[in-house]
Amino acid sequence: MKASFRDTVTRAPMIRLALCFLGGVMLGSFIDVDLIVSGSIALLMFLGWCALTYWERSFERRWWRGVSLMPSLFVFGIFWYQLRTSDHGDRDIAAARADANGWQMDVVEVISESERTVRIWADANAVLDSSGARAVNGKMLLTLLKDSSSIIPSVGDDLLVLARADTIERVADPGGFDQRTWAASYGVYHQCFAPAGKWRVYKKQGGWTAMFEGSRQRITQWLRNSSLGARERGMVKAILLGIRDELDTDQKSAFVRSGTMHVLAVSGSHVALIYGVLLFGFSRFGETRKARLIRSLVILLVLWFYAGLTGATPSVLRATVTFTLFCFSDMIGRRTEPVNSLASAAFLLVLWDPLMIWQLSFQLSFLAVLGIAMFYTPLMNLWAPPNVVFRYFWSLFSVSLAAQSFTTPLALYAFKAFPVWFLPANLIIVGLVALGVYGGAVLLLVHRVPFLGEWITWLMQGLLKAIGVISDGFAHLPGAYPAVRIDAWQCAGSYLLVMLVAGWFFERWHWARTGTIALIIALLISWGWNAHDRNSEQRFVIYDERDHLACAVESGRTLTVFVDTVDQWTSRKITQHQRSMGAVSVDTVHGIPLRVKVGKVDAMIIEANTLLPDSGSGAIPTVLVLSTEGRYDIALLNERFHPADGFVLGPAIKAKSRAFFRRWCREREVPFHDVRLSGAYVR
Repeated sequence: MKASFRDTVTRAPMIRLALCFLGGVMLGSFIDVDLIVSGSIALLMFLGWCALTYWERSFERRWWRGVSLMPSLFVFGIFWYQLRTSDHGDRDIAAARADANGWQMDVVEVISESERTVRIWADANAVLDSSGARAVNGKMLLTLLKDSSSIIPSVGDDLLVLARADTIERVADPGGFDQRTWAASYGVYHQCFAPAGKWRVYKKQGGWTAMFEGSRQRITQWLRNSSLGARERGMVKAILLGIRDELDTDQKSAFVRSGTMHVLAVSGSHVALIYGVLLFGFSRFGETRKARLIRSLVILLVLWFYAGLTGATPSVLRATVTFTLFCFSDMIGRRTEPVNSLASAAFLLVLWDPLMIWQLSFQLSFLAVLGIAMFYTPLMNLWAPPNVVFRYFWSLFSVSLAAQSFTTPLALYAFKAFPVWFLPANLIIVGLVALGVYGGAVLLLVHRVPFLGEWITWLMQGLLKAIGVISDGFAHLPGAYPAVRIDAWQCAGSYLLVMLVAGWFFERWHWARTGTIALIIALLISWGWNAHDRNSEQRFVIYDERDHLACAVESGRTLTVFVDTVDQWTSRKITQHQRSMGAVSVDTVHGIPLRVKVGKVDAMIIEANTLLPDSGSGAIPTVLVLSTEGRYDIALLNERFHPADGFVLGPAIKAKSRAFFRRWCREREVPFHDVRLSGAYVR
């Protein structure tokens, strides 16, 4: 009997319990409830459930036990989020950073590594100041410059960092990467930048991942010395180890635009590939209890070895925990329900770290697996392929469509663009990447074997070149990555639409068809209304540049950019800005105007060493932009114009001058915005 979409949901009781707990965790991040009150209510509701479970043993009313547990899990979620996030670690760092000369930290995760820098999530354990060392508790984002003698930190290492910490307040360019929101999703609100020579590893890691550090270093070193080309070597490191430090910008852009970026991040798909090939390899040994036990133990050892080899990144750990539950179910002879195991994994992981629920990587990875678990089998059942080849491609089509069905609404909300050619791109690239994962593993084992190692290397180089060419081809097809903008309510409506469409096609529910049509109409009306509102919006933007002033004016769907020179970085900012606002026309004007009026903003742009500008037709500017390095009579400017939004310090102004202007404004309580320090200016 074929499993239906409804069966997939009804056979997963944990999904209902997990959703209640996760809903409580999410609500707990928005409301402020006393811990004693929320904990007491959760405990009383749990005791009530225990009493009901003990006294109510009727088979007909057994469903009451599950229903009565849901509210207690919801309240417990509120209590648990506030309990786990109320350690005041951020306050410790905020209070200590003014006098701090250095920090003692533990490495939690190595986020990225490039030729010059390493970015790290770290726990601060102690602060060093004039009085000595004292304990603190908090998280920080570290950016470490390295040189040839630097020992690269690993998870669990203890660091001594002789640098000051600062708050993460940088405003992102429109459409650019929002570091504040990203860091806040990890509970991090402070950052520390340390040049080479101002930090060192004084104690190497002692955790379980330490056993794999030597292997990671040997693999990385071998890849550097191999005959693989630079682009192919970067792809092998990304596919096998999740290290993307050697991928160039064009490679990353091609995979993003083709909708296949997930293959370059070691995540659930890689763990699933390993799990699948091991499961297939053991299938010939039958389904006896002994065979299941040996199979599950071997799979667990391999999966956790791979997790350690890749540095135990959160994405790999999430997938490994999920497939560990599959293995435990297999050991005891229980039927494995993917949705049930996935819900259990989500429950356990959020129980371990409630902040994880707001991390985009966590959301997308779980939604992708949830989509596959719920829709893969019903999609496969829609057609019976006539042979093995067609069945293979139909399975790739089904798994790609199932994964995208649950990730697309959130991706549209987060990235404001959609990879149109994701289905054909995934059909080809995912299959080739699977071969790349297996081929890379074989290559690591036989690379020193004469002739065989060279032959495998040659095949891998051709395979990786093909992946790069194909992804680049899809990325540059017409309309490959159009801008699409939806708000939070439209995102939620899109998920409801997915479920209604599934009920219509897979279960033939007539009410689902009616609901689908009604919801599509509602979403289109909402989209049109938002577009109408967007057409009337106006904003003034000064980009987060490093050495020159570049500003832009949004007027409905028209974007006008004023800049003296356009380099590749400014061009990228303009493209991101255009996509984020959905501009239909972009005008680039060479030269910075003296006055910009848009909406409620009236900006006067002033160069150094010039005569005091005239106020024009009597209108008082709301903001004064100091654009170049040199002398300004800031007191006279403030006395004459009294700008309501104060001053903007342009990126070309040197550090010493900016420090003087900031101090002058603070002493007189005059608003200011330092572009070099605080990022983009958006009004």
